[in-house]
Amino acid sequence: MWAIPMFFKIQNLRYPIMIFSFMLLGCEKETKITLTDQTKIAVNGLLIVNGKSILHLSRTGNLSQQTKPQAIQQASVSLKNESKTIVYQHEQNGYWVNDKMALEYGMNYTLNISVASEKIQAKVQVPFSYNTQITRKNTKTSDMTLTIKSPKPQCFILKMMLRNYTIGANKERIYSDDWQEATIATKSMQTDNVKYRELQIPYSKLFIPKTSEASIDFQISADNNNTEYKGIVQAVDPTFYQYYYNYTNIKQGNSEEEVLTNKGNITGGVGILGTAVERIVYID
Repeated sequence: MWAIPMFFKIQNLRYPIMIFSFMLLGCEKETKITLTDQTKIAVNGLLIVNGKSILHLSRTGNLSQQTKPQAIQQASVSLKNESKTIVYQHEQNGYWVNDKMALEYGMNYTLNISVASEKIQAKVQVPFSYNTQITRKNTKTSDMTLTIKSPKPQCFILKMMLRNYTIGANKERIYSDDWQEATIATKSMQTDNVKYRELQIPYSKLFIPKTSEASIDFQISADNNNTEYKGIVQAVDPTFYQYYYNYTNIKQGNSEEEVLTNKGNITGGVGILGTAVERIVYID
């Protein structure tokens, strides 16, 4: 368990729940927030260096009135650093986009949101650049090693993808499917997966707590020799790291029917705003 728990267990409650989405590692995910008598603005987003900056805004439902969560389509949304402010534009269904500000390594940013008379805020710091590599020990197996070297200790998340192929008449590769998420097995104590033993095996992702250097052996679930792999490595801010670890734990049904509140970093609202430096590594 965490030394400082990032979620709270509330015994014997059977409140309705709301579902909201946020982006991580290129895939849309869902998590659960309890309904209360007071509606709140929910913010969910991951800002990736050299990637499109997308947020999802919604308003939580009201417990006593049994109202459902609603996407927020009218608001003032801006992101600023020491020298620049960029305004987000609403696209559809509560998704807000900024494609004008390029995030900088190590820079601090403040997100400001106004909805009518309500104002909420989130402060984040972008991780630093780093080097990473994934090597395959043997082309006939899926045993691999992830290495990370970072100028400063940072939190990392690894997700592995695979796709199968056949060899055509001209020795070209013919892909039978698109990239699919692979499951991962590891015994490395450098991961919180193994350290806390809370997440289901095999793992959907590896969670690597603050480190400036790591070497992690792992295996991929695959039964086809004609398989390509890619690893998506993200250095993420510590708050998002713990939030997403807890989210993964909740998503796998480890709440034992208790209502869990996952603490984010939205002042005056709920949810999470994270930052990431992403590296995509292709392995044949």
